[in-house]
Amino acid sequence: MTGLSGLVRSEAVLLRRNPAVVLWVAVLPLVAAIVLGAIPATREPVKDLGGLSWFATYQPILLFFAVSILAVQALPDVLTKYREQGF
Repeated sequence: MTGLSGLVRSEAVLLRRNPAVVLWVAVLPLVAAIVLGAIPATREPVKDLGGLSWFATYQPILLFFAVSILAVQALPDVLTKYREQGF
């Protein structure tokens, strides 16, 4: 557990360096899901979507968006820090 706690602590420090990552990766997709879920028309099943609602179809897209933004914004910062530390 010592190695894991050190890794979590190091990653938390990196996350504090770039707080915009939290906004783009966690807050924005969550707000988009809440807004889209609040619209009644998006929750109705659609025959063309195989009986799924538009909202249920859009959830994997939101997840992909969050992961891709994490890669685009956070990965360069992490790799730069690792390079500075000599990893």
